[in-house]
Amino acid sequence: MNPSHISTSSKRKRDPSSFDDEPSSCKRPKNDVFMNYSSEDIGKSFISHLQGALKLNSFTISDHSMLPVGQDMHLELLKAIEESEIYVLVFSPNYASSKRDEAKFVLEIVEELEKMQRPQALHVTDHPVGIGSRAEELISTLGLDRKDHVLVVAVFGISGIGKTTIFKEVFNRIASSFDVCCFLADIHYICQVPNWKVELPKALISCLTHENKFSSMSNHNDGVTKIRRLVSRQKVLLVLDDIDNFQQLESLGICPKWFYEGSRIIVTTRETVPGDDPVNTKFIYEVVSRAGGLPLVLKVWSRHFQQYEREQWPSILETLKGIPHGDVQKQLQMSYDSLTNRPKKLFLDIACFFEGMMKDFVIKVLQDEDSRFLANNEIQYLVDKSLVEITSDGRLRMHDAIREMGQEIVPKKMKMSLDNVLDCGIQGM
Repeated sequence: MNPSHISTSSKRKRDPSSFDDEPSSCKRPKNDVFMNYSSEDIGKSFISHLQGALKLNSFTISDHSMLPVGQDMHLELLKAIEESEIYVLVFSPNYASSKRDEAKFVLEIVEELEKMQRPQALHVTDHPVGIGSRAEELISTLGLDRKDHVLVVAVFGISGIGKTTIFKEVFNRIASSFDVCCFLADIHYICQVPNWKVELPKALISCLTHENKFSSMSNHNDGVTKIRRLVSRQKVLLVLDDIDNFQQLESLGICPKWFYEGSRIIVTTRETVPGDDPVNTKFIYEVVSRAGGLPLVLKVWSRHFQQYEREQWPSILETLKGIPHGDVQKQLQMSYDSLTNRPKKLFLDIACFFEGMMKDFVIKVLQDEDSRFLANNEIQYLVDKSLVEITSDGRLRMHDAIREMGQEIVPKKMKMSLDNVLDCGIQGM
């Protein structure tokens, strides 16, 4: 007997219009699994082993032997299937002569059925007062009837106002309308570990697959590739709770165009500047236009803007307008020009010599040259400016365009220094 002899199906779809009539936890099917098989063909041995393994893993089970006697069996069979989340049909005419490992086979079936189960309802709160109406409003915003669209919803607010609680309620109400559901909570805490750019994608992959075991990841790009493959195949409900900054979304590679049609992505985040007016949309479009729509330039510029007060941003934009369209190196150099002398020197050292080397080794070299130089802090400053990256294995990296920009600055600086020497020599004659 081999896995092709086991046929499974799962019912997940539900009419979104029925949300208002259901309690917080959503009505679950009467049974997790309905099994149908021919006892005359395979007897009870294999089935009893499979059912025993499922019960040990907390599945509730029904099969045709449990149906009421003396009633319309056809109708009772349909009813039993309808009241179960997953139904399993066993086809095995050659079971008795099979030489496969039955225990291993049963385990494989249980693992597959666990993947098919819809997620258990999340605990919302012990006293859910006033949550229902707010959840209904958010469900309406998600536009579940637009099945050919992928929608991203971001919710901002200070900690403690109930963002997570409300979205747990929303998640419980709409989960059965999706093929894959994932509520990734406490991202803020996941990202406190040193290697969070690898650990965060791992946590999302585990949530999407309901598996804790997967091949090792040497860097976060491996995780992004896996996530992209997972979300592109099925309709996904993804809640990313307690996002701190855009870097965390970047580490997950969250891009709506990767997701299967009908998917919904919900992001909750704390309000970092309470009371601030939103940035003027026209201003944002103008910055994007000046950057030529290049993601790298926008990433560097966004960090550049963040180091100034909001009132100074219009004057910075005027400076950007003086940079010719398409001159990427000059666009990137604006961030370099804003550095003080010491970070500038460190940036050029990395661009010309240290790029690709281990961060700890570079720090040791720099500290040996000048014990007063806080190399670790200065490197982190360049990371915060998006001019340098630190890989998951601790190496210093630069985007090709940024490294080339730095390498072109060095000859210009050398020429300027030589010109100054020549000028001094001429004046001294």
